[in-house]
Amino acid sequence: MTRWVLWASATVGLALLTGVLFVQRASLQDSMRRSQLATLTQIETNAVREWRARFGFLRTMQQGDSGSDIRLLQSTLAQGNYLASDDDTGFYGERTGNAVRAFQSDESLSRTGIVDEETRAALNEKYFNETCPRPSLAYPDFMLWNVGKKSLLPQDYEPDGLRVLTGGFWTNGIVCMTEDAASAFERMATDATREGVFLGVTSGFRSADVQRALYDFWHSLEGDQADNEIAPQGGSEHQLGTAIDITGASVGYVGTPSGFDATSEGRWLAANAFRYGFTFSFPKGREAITGYIHEPWHLRYVGTDIAMSIGNERISAGEYLSQYASDIYPGFMHDVSGVDVSASSVLVVYRASKSESTRVLLHKNANVARPVASVVKLLTAIVAERVFSPGALISISAVASREATTNTQSQLIAGDAFSIEDILKLLLIESSNPAARALADAYEYDRFVELMRDEAKRLGLHSVSIINPTGLDPAGSEKPNSFSARDLVVLLREVLDNHPALRVLLETSEARVESMRGAIYYARTTDDLLASDVWPAGIIGGKTGETPKAKQTLVFAVKSPSGDGTIEGVVLESDDRFGEAEKILRWLQSSYDWKL
Repeated sequence: MTRWVLWASATVGLALLTGVLFVQRASLQDSMRRSQLATLTQIETNAVREWRARFGFLRTMQQGDSGSDIRLLQSTLAQGNYLASDDDTGFYGERTGNAVRAFQSDESLSRTGIVDEETRAALNEKYFNETCPRPSLAYPDFMLWNVGKKSLLPQDYEPDGLRVLTGGFWTNGIVCMTEDAASAFERMATDATREGVFLGVTSGFRSADVQRALYDFWHSLEGDQADNEIAPQGGSEHQLGTAIDITGASVGYVGTPSGFDATSEGRWLAANAFRYGFTFSFPKGREAITGYIHEPWHLRYVGTDIAMSIGNERISAGEYLSQYASDIYPGFMHDVSGVDVSASSVLVVYRASKSESTRVLLHKNANVARPVASVVKLLTAIVAERVFSPGALISISAVASREATTNTQSQLIAGDAFSIEDILKLLLIESSNPAARALADAYEYDRFVELMRDEAKRLGLHSVSIINPTGLDPAGSEKPNSFSARDLVVLLREVLDNHPALRVLLETSEARVESMRGAIYYARTTDDLLASDVWPAGIIGGKTGETPKAKQTLVFAVKSPSGDGTIEGVVLESDDRFGEAEKILRWLQSSYDWKL
């Protein structure tokens, strides 16, 4: 680790700790709080707390400037050992400029000595990645995991898709939750405001390291009694990114006392939270079962259907989820660890053949749009099937004949032509760029690309940017075709379910193709997974892509080991797509019980 990362991990952990440490412990006297806090924090945490409250560095800073944000910058640089600790004067002088240059050098930025947009982004990202991290490992979806003292989350688990809560309500600085949970809370808080109830948030996502600091601190104060009030490392629902601690205007947004359920906010939540998918994890009367005191301020997002079921049965979330987990297929074989892959985005989904039910088996940054290279040709093929009649002839335009090719792609000749069926073989089996361009040109290039965008909308794809039908990186700074892994699963499923001729091509290793002029081509698959024996149940097929911006990409589908469904996977921005796909498939075999 660099010196910054070592400092940031410790500092952000303690800053978060001091921000939430006394939220529910109104019984402690202020003097004890100050004393314990002084002995607990051996390093400066004010910089991180202030950064969270400000929501980051927001303006350009340079020599001659002054103000509280300059002092924050200096404190930040001092914690990274770029500046002496006594240089936090609030004036941007020569020493501060030199410290900024040192930071810029470490971050491979222009050494201007000015905190410009790029430098601000680098500073903010280092703070933010600790406060609201993106996962480094691919993990199962633990949203409905019964987290508790005897069912701990992995220590290095970080939830997928964390984002900052927004909406104008009070929060304890920057608070992060998963997308679904954050959106649900924002709707709930907005509706509560319309009814004159003003909710606030003291804590959302909390890492295992911060939870450990909380646990150790309260044990130092209360001994074993703290076990009824604070979860151990790995045992907190906050690590899921779907749990939230609520406060409100009636208590001055300064924490949530034990009588919070009697406040206007507490009463409103008791009557309405389930409508937004939230449930109470530690309800009154279930203390002996949950192992924790009644916490009317602590909510967990589980979705509206489950939240309503829990509310109707008047039980805790853990009681319901422990039974729910036993009914989920496939079940875990044992304690599950993460999968370490270079791919920046991963998603693997199980889909039952007899129903529409799906289950996320593995994910990592699945909602973030990434470059997809030739995987976009799945969409190209869908549109081509729609606009060209069976047997239609597709001429090779002069532009298409000059389109970039790889060693595995046939060089097509301008003026030659292919049937739509044969050119689709070239498109999907050998991933032909000239074939993709010829299809678009045969219809009218810009209109064809627009139809691809329309089809993406029809399929409900959200995080999508479509630039061309080939998947090649555009020239200059223009962004390439980009999809989220979640959208690619939908696109792959569309091909598998509704385009049987295209599905056959994804399963095909080699095909003979003849042009109208009699030229013979042999399209050979770019998907090495088709020849792999890593998955005994059988490989259905897939599509590959590779460009400098996208690195290596892969979408694939395999048969369920029990024969009752399919498993669909996406690997984006990988250094070794086939090696990592095989690693993922082996992990699926060893981590899940596939017996019906």
